[in-house]
Amino acid sequence: MFVSSPICPGNDFIVEQTEKINFMAIATPILAYAGLSFRKDLKEFRKLSWRIVVISIVVYTGTFVLSTLIAEFGFRLTGKFH
Repeated sequence: MFVSSPICPGNDFIVEQTEKINFMAIATPILAYAGLSFRKDLKEFRKLSWRIVVISIVVYTGTFVLSTLIAEFGFRLTGKFH
């Protein structure tokens, strides 16, 4: 992220080169591997039952809210979207 930011010298080259990459083509094998590795832990996942759903919702909500607060702080600090 730093090397593609406007404060880094030479960021134009980095941005130009990374725009050519199809990130979904990279993500597909990673997601397939994650799905295959999940299969071996399916029995343990079943033991967690409904508790894992509650924990997941709390974690995802907390991550979203904290990310939103950080973005809001950044926007207010820079004067955007005031």
